[in-house]
Amino acid sequence: MEQPLDRTIAPQAFALEDFPLARPQTFILPNGIRLRLINAGVQPTVNVQLNFNTGRSAGKQRAVAYLTNKMLAEGTKHRSAASLMAAIDQMGAFLELSPGLDHSEVEFYCLHKHLRPMLGLVQEMLAESVFPERQLEKLKNVTAQGIRINLEKTATVATNLFRESIFGATHPYGSVITEQQLLDSSQEEVQQFYEQYYAGKSFEIIAAGQLEPDDVQLFAETLGTLPVSHITAPTLSGHAPAIAPVTLYQPKENAVQSSIRIGKSIALEQGKNSRDYLTLSLLIEALGGYFGSRLMQNIREEKGLTYGIYANLVTLQQASYVVIGADVKKDLREPAISEIHKEIAGMIEQPIDTDELHLVRNYMQGSFIGSLNTAFAIANRYKGIYYHGLPEDFYHHYVSSLNKITTDDLLQAAENHLKGGFSVISVG
Repeated sequence: MEQPLDRTIAPQAFALEDFPLARPQTFILPNGIRLRLINAGVQPTVNVQLNFNTGRSAGKQRAVAYLTNKMLAEGTKHRSAASLMAAIDQMGAFLELSPGLDHSEVEFYCLHKHLRPMLGLVQEMLAESVFPERQLEKLKNVTAQGIRINLEKTATVATNLFRESIFGATHPYGSVITEQQLLDSSQEEVQQFYEQYYAGKSFEIIAAGQLEPDDVQLFAETLGTLPVSHITAPTLSGHAPAIAPVTLYQPKENAVQSSIRIGKSIALEQGKNSRDYLTLSLLIEALGGYFGSRLMQNIREEKGLTYGIYANLVTLQQASYVVIGADVKKDLREPAISEIHKEIAGMIEQPIDTDELHLVRNYMQGSFIGSLNTAFAIANRYKGIYYHGLPEDFYHHYVSSLNKITTDDLLQAAENHLKGGFSVISVG
């Protein structure tokens, strides 16, 4: 007879081990385009990502880069925007255009049976986009309206001012697209950007899902027929320029809350491909990366100053920074900022002990393994690998790499990276 479950005894815990990701297969298409296939998943769906080296633009050029990417689906020599969208909708597919700081993407999801026609549509967009004036004006006006709405939000203004404070207003990572820059962008400028970075230019492909051996041929017969040449996008220095920390309060009439952003640029000489990155990631996770973090326990649970607060280590392709963010009532702004500074200092004065290390490390490992539940999630991990020039097995050893971090490593990281130099921005 089966023994009843004794609920007074906790389940036995096991140390997590490395979790190998499904490895991609790499192919070179006839035109030299690199294709990486990740065959995984149980549903007949596919995600295809085309990554273009078009980022790192500032000022008006950044607005032009944004418009160019978004306009790729607004008409070709043979199809109107309505015709393109109707074809995509008829297949039940989803197209997403993402202009980024370091890269821009053309991405779609579809059933496997629609892979060939979707690749054909994307091929047409890349080779024959025409950027109709009417559609461009519509996109400019809609985007400008979105900017106006977002600038009424204290969180948006605080984030914009924070990035400007650590990178500078003329740096691609510190600049924002303004309404005027959008409205001043012309069809001719968009066409020129398209010809410089998209038409006939190289890109990389990541495809994930329930794929078949013959799918490589589909890519070869569509995207593999595009004539392409390689380009070199503008490069930046490996970290943010040396800018003195800024303390800025910008009041906003009728605002109920103040949005706070506190942070600094971080010099990681090897970017994400270093033990220093993993150690600092764990340190920032302990500070404010999960519900049991020090910031949450103090500023939310004990002091009741905010509903939520976070700390992130942000790693762009050529720069990294730490940012702490929260929204608080206006009259609690200064006490909240003071407590945040106390918790930052506490990472050095009250260093992480073994129990806290185990707690945070287990959380990070469990979250990582739990996130790998679809082929599309695995593809996004590999996209990060390729963006940052990491070894392809970087995430295969992620769990064991975290296990090697010691309390002494964390204290050293805190002393190296969290001593002074923080910009403090608050809006509202």
